[in-house]
Amino acid sequence: MYQILIDGRDLYYPGDEEYTVSDAEVCLQLNDSGTFECDVPILNPEYGNIKNRRSMIQVLKNGEEIFCGEIRESEKDFYRTKHVYAVGELAFLFDSIQPQAKYQDKTARQLLETWLNIHNSQVEDKKKFYVGIVTVHDSNDSLYRFTNQETTLDAIREKLCEKLDGYLRIRKVNGKRY
Repeated sequence: MYQILIDGRDLYYPGDEEYTVSDAEVCLQLNDSGTFECDVPILNPEYGNIKNRRSMIQVLKNGEEIFCGEIRESEKDFYRTKHVYAVGELAFLFDSIQPQAKYQDKTARQLLETWLNIHNSQVEDKKKFYVGIVTVHDSNDSLYRFTNQETTLDAIREKLCEKLDGYLRIRKVNGKRY
């Protein structure tokens, strides 16, 4: 059973005649933000609460969150149905830039923590990330990396995930994103 929430309120609930959507599609991606799209009819009670770059969408499967992200676009068609397009939470890491810097003698965890602290200083609270479980290691735990004005997500993917064969996974505990 699937359920869709907008800012914590029902947008779609199975069997409900008002809280309906059509053509809903979740696209999950490895080490990328993923996307969610759906069409919301004008009769949906949440229709007027869909706000670009403010509203958050959650897709639940049997009560477990499988997607969470921010609405980036919502356009009305001829019948005033809104086509909603949302990007997953990892896209928040595109909203910050890593300064030109040299990092040496750092573990993967220390480097990730440094980059997330820089990210968190540039974004609002709802887009912050915190270091969780880091299972990748360099052979001598002494990384040497440079950043040069790339987005935080690009830095993490290119300089940690790809070089150390790691994967990004978001975990939430008490409203904090790890």
